[in-house]
Amino acid sequence: MLARYKPLVKWGIRVLTALSIILGFFAFPAAVAVPFAVLCAVAGWLANNILFRHPYILVHAGTDLIMEERNARIGFVWSKRDLRGRFYPELSVLYETRRAAKFAYSVFRSWNNNRYIDEAGNIVVSVVHESGRKYTVFLYPGARAHFKEQVQAGFFERLPADSEPYLASEMKPFYFNSADYSDRPEMMEFFEWVRGQEEMLLNSCYVRQNTPVPYARHPLRIQVPDFHERSELTRDMIEYHKAWDDPNKACPETVARVSELSVGKPKPEE
Repeated sequence: MLARYKPLVKWGIRVLTALSIILGFFAFPAAVAVPFAVLCAVAGWLANNILFRHPYILVHAGTDLIMEERNARIGFVWSKRDLRGRFYPELSVLYETRRAAKFAYSVFRSWNNNRYIDEAGNIVVSVVHESGRKYTVFLYPGARAHFKEQVQAGFFERLPADSEPYLASEMKPFYFNSADYSDRPEMMEFFEWVRGQEEMLLNSCYVRQNTPVPYARHPLRIQVPDFHERSELTRDMIEYHKAWDDPNKACPETVARVSELSVGKPKPEE
C-alpha cells in the first residue's frame, strides 16, 4: 500500500514538482513559464492530498461503463415472480443481447461478493417519487460495511501508527430509470405491494423474438427498495444528484424500442 511509502512518495512528488517548475522557466518564455509553474504546483498539491486522503479505494464494477455493445441497456422491468410457491417482486435490467444480460448479472453478483442472497444491503434499489405518477428507480452498490470492517481489522494491511485516521473512498456506478405511470395506474398498486414485502429479486433479461427473457434461473434475493419523496432527499444521497428525466425527451429511441416489445413469460435460460 502507498501508506507504507508515504514519506518517500510525498518527497518524490515534491522533487518532481520543483524540477518541472525549474525546467519550465528554461524551456518556455516567461508568459508561459509562470502559468506552467502554477499548474505544476497545484498538480503536486492535489497528488499529495488525493493519494493519502483515502488509503483504500474500492472500485465497483459497472456494466454500462465497460459494455462493448453500445446502447445495450434498454431499461428496467418490474414483475411478480413465483419462486417455490411464493410471489416476489422482481426487478430486471433489460438488455438487447443475451451476452450483455449475462455480463450485467455477473456484475450484480459481484456487488454481493458472488452470493445469491444479500442480507447486508450490498445491493441497493430505491424508488423516488417525483410528483404525480412520476418515479425514478435507482440501482447501485450498497455501503459495503463488510469491506470497511475488513480493512479496519487489518485483513488487508495495517496502516502505519502515525497515519491519518482510516478513511475509505468508493467509486460507485449507479443505474436509474425514469418513468411516468400516468397511463399505468396499476403500477401504484404494485409499488404498494412491494412496500409490504420482505425481499425482492434482482435479475437481468434480454430480448428474444421481441420478448423480454429473464437471464438467470436463480435471480439474486435482495432487500426491498427504500421509497423516498424527492423533497426528502439530502445531498449525501446518490438519488439527490439525478433528477427525473422525461424519457420521451431524454431517450425517445429507447421508448420507441420498449413499445415494440411484446409481453410474455418464457422460461429463463442459464
